[in-house]
Amino acid sequence: MKQLAIISTLVMFLGLFYFGLKNFNFPTFFFWEDTIKTKATIIDERFWHFGRGYYYQEITYEYEVDGKTYSGKHNVGRRQGKKEVGDKVQVEYSVNNPEKNELVGYYMSSSKIRVKATSKNIE
Repeated sequence: MKQLAIISTLVMFLGLFYFGLKNFNFPTFFFWEDTIKTKATIIDERFWHFGRGYYYQEITYEYEVDGKTYSGKHNVGRRQGKKEVGDKVQVEYSVNNPEKNELVGYYMSSSKIRVKATSKNIE
């Protein structure tokens, strides 16, 4: 009985740890479904306070499939950096049900890339 309690507690903490690493986003499962990846545009962003001085960002994005617009939300953590309205993200969606989607990647904006230029680089 004691072993079962220890194993259950360990599984629960590992699950919470994994969930935390994923910025508290529930995964979308595409079991036996064909999916397509596409670009989406961030249309809204807001910050939420989450404990002692930590904030996470919730973004809302839109993408178009066959002339119809779909949207989704995703929580972004510090590792991904601050996202702004107009930034692009990559979304995977179900071919049969385009409303079912998951954010799978971020595109880097060229305005956010820092380039160090010195007189040695310029001829």
